[in-house]
Amino acid sequence: MGNSKSTARVLPFKTHVPDLEWKIQDFSLLLDLGAKSATSAAFHCSGFEWYLHVNPMHENPGSGTPYVALFLMLSRKKLKRGDTVHAVFELSIYNHSKGIYCGCQANYNFDFKNDYSKKECLIPLKELLKSSTFLVDDICVFGVEILKVDVSSPEEKAVVVQKKTTTVQNMFLQNKGFIEGTYTWTINNFSELDSKHFVRSPTFEVGGLKWYIGMYPRGDKFSTDSLSLFLYVDASKKLPLEFKNVAVMTLSILDQKNGKHLTRTSARVLPFKTHVPDLEWKIQDFSVLLDLGAKSATSAPFHCSGFEWYLHVNPMHENPGSGTPYVALFLLLSRKKLKRGDTVHAVFELSIYNHSKGMYCGCQANYNFDFKNFYSKKGCLIPLKELLKSSTFLVDDICVFGVEILKVDVSSPEEKAVVVQKKTTTVQNMFLQNKGFIEGTYTWTINNFSELDSKHFVRSPTFEVGGLKWYIGMYPRGDKFSTDSLSLFLYVDASKKLPLEFNNVAVMTLSILDQKNGKHLTRTSGLWVCTYGWGWSDFLGLKKLKDPSGGYLVGSNCVIKADITIVGSSTDG
Repeated sequence: MGNSKSTARVLPFKTHVPDLEWKIQDFSLLLDLGAKSATSAAFHCSGFEWYLHVNPMHENPGSGTPYVALFLMLSRKKLKRGDTVHAVFELSIYNHSKGIYCGCQANYNFDFKNDYSKKECLIPLKELLKSSTFLVDDICVFGVEILKVDVSSPEEKAVVVQKKTTTVQNMFLQNKGFIEGTYTWTINNFSELDSKHFVRSPTFEVGGLKWYIGMYPRGDKFSTDSLSLFLYVDASKKLPLEFKNVAVMTLSILDQKNGKHLTRTSARVLPFKTHVPDLEWKIQDFSVLLDLGAKSATSAPFHCSGFEWYLHVNPMHENPGSGTPYVALFLLLSRKKLKRGDTVHAVFELSIYNHSKGMYCGCQANYNFDFKNFYSKKGCLIPLKELLKSSTFLVDDICVFGVEILKVDVSSPEEKAVVVQKKTTTVQNMFLQNKGFIEGTYTWTINNFSELDSKHFVRSPTFEVGGLKWYIGMYPRGDKFSTDSLSLFLYVDASKKLPLEFNNVAVMTLSILDQKNGKHLTRTSGLWVCTYGWGWSDFLGLKKLKDPSGGYLVGSNCVIKADITIVGSSTDG
């Protein structure tokens, strides 16, 4: 399976559904701009990140005519030295007349040094330009389908392609009114920096974005005895949410003696997100979240890769070091199927929907979830002020958030591995109200706590609020997730049949009353969709509960109170 020399290939018709559909909306401008190449944004398949690379004026050896050449590129982010990724794939162009793709199949061994396929799909440029079949209204559509992926490495890991819905990307070009900028980084202490792994320039601004030059003085992990140079968008600051610029950038090292500067130029699409989420969550009355003073809101569960997940939104998140509030998105993993010792490493994207452009934009993150750490620490932050004044992200007081689970690996004593199984998008709607709340309170007085102390789980009598039956659940010695603590939860009584339209959104408070000093211990939830239960594994430490100087447990008496406020509803679809 060696990497062979490229040849021009016949384009047979394909009826495949591509993993990436890339529409270049102004193809002739690629030629007018003299662009040597254009690269798509990333798309995901089989646990890897890929790009489609187009050379609009490719010179094929031995041929006097220019070709449009398509190449597949593998991101090296997840590759380790010694890994070889053997991919079988199809590169194609869309035939508008027949409504199908046509192109060619190829295979290639990608590794640390070889991240561009050598076998490409070649289309004579002259034929493409004069054709009303492939070029319609100056729009050309290219496709990639990953058919099979095998990974050989020292760990002998194998990856099989998991199919998903097609990623659709659009590139729009302009022939005038470019935004240009230049920055010169003068380094006066290179000999001192030479020992450092990575150095970055001061930040500079072009086109309303913050940029910096990144340098690896001794080369990055992909280099061979070379200086490595990169241009970055500064993602440590907030990115404009509509960010999807297409740029040509040039990096140069100036020859200060002879004027023979070393220059490298590339055409590249800067990152933006066009992903199809696993969860699409529409909060229909977003301003009411703020009016209610809600600290958080949590979606109903959605399922992916054998696990149950939630999207968690903090509408007034305080980012350390920043004076402005943010809307923060976090991913939450349900611990139902976790065992002690399990670690679930997830790669995911959290995003917000851009109504104007019809696409999601946000950020990618990864996190190691386990028994104690089931909220992702890395969140997607959106300045609240920017969101509220925007007609792009907030339309008719509706805000749409998304989650896509890109990859899941599970390490456990059983060494079980889970690969993401794609499914159709789960759509949820949250409707909030700012008045007419349904409220209810229940007090559970326990007179025989010492007898219950030996039981694993105890539940209160059932009580009714908002036409639903509820009960308080208590683990006197703590549930499996606690650490020497009393665990308390509020549940909807699922032993009776639930109304099929059951989908209330509620805020609930659980309290243990201090019968001596009146210093009650209270915990309040954010907004949650009442599909089953919510509470705290570590509600109160057992040592503090049983402290005779306190008033939480007097003799064998313990008093627990539940307050429920129903503030809205949630529906699927």
